[in-house]
Amino acid sequence: MNIQNAYIINIKKVSVRNKSFLMFLGYIFLSNSFRKAFVAFGGNVVSSVGKPKQTIIAALRELESDSLEISKLSNFYSTPAFPLGSGPDFVNAVAYIQTDKNAEELLKEFHKIESIFDRTRLYRWAPRPIDIDLLAFEDQIYPSKYEFLKWSNLTITEQIKRVPSKLILPHPRIQDRVFVLVPFLDVSKNWVHPVFKKTLTQMLGALKPMDKEIIYQI
Repeated sequence: MNIQNAYIINIKKVSVRNKSFLMFLGYIFLSNSFRKAFVAFGGNVVSSVGKPKQTIIAALRELESDSLEISKLSNFYSTPAFPLGSGPDFVNAVAYIQTDKNAEELLKEFHKIESIFDRTRLYRWAPRPIDIDLLAFEDQIYPSKYEFLKWSNLTITEQIKRVPSKLILPHPRIQDRVFVLVPFLDVSKNWVHPVFKKTLTQMLGALKPMDKEIIYQI
């Protein structure tokens, strides 16, 4: 029997006053075992369940479980496909989640759900019904600051040719993408980039004005 189940069974045997105390302990236990993460969702073609917004909502329902709680969801936004002209406009959103999974387990879960909703990886930045990216996991820098900077400093040309073979945290393109920064701000005003030590507002402010004009809420 695990600790959580033992707690649920034993709480039935104690007084009301002690129940309140045990419920408080249970809350502390669950709070300490769950970690926070931020996840980006996007899509620009239909899936088996419908248009991109419907697909994202269905993917969120699929994700939520005893091991993962969707704590907050941003507004939905529309932006042109990246690179420009590579496909229909995208629908984007960001979720704040709490989970007892580690980052690698989350990535596997995301790939599984992408497959459920018809995602295939034909080529870099191809049109897709669903894209689920782990933006940040706690304040982790993974696998190292050196690896993060190597990938975050790639030119656009290099980004087209090269794809990381392993998880990089935080996501190396957060600071460059208005379609990530704007919905990210909806769910976390205070997040600070663990490498650059900048807030989301500061990173958004550093983008070119024309980059900030291409996004609108839907």
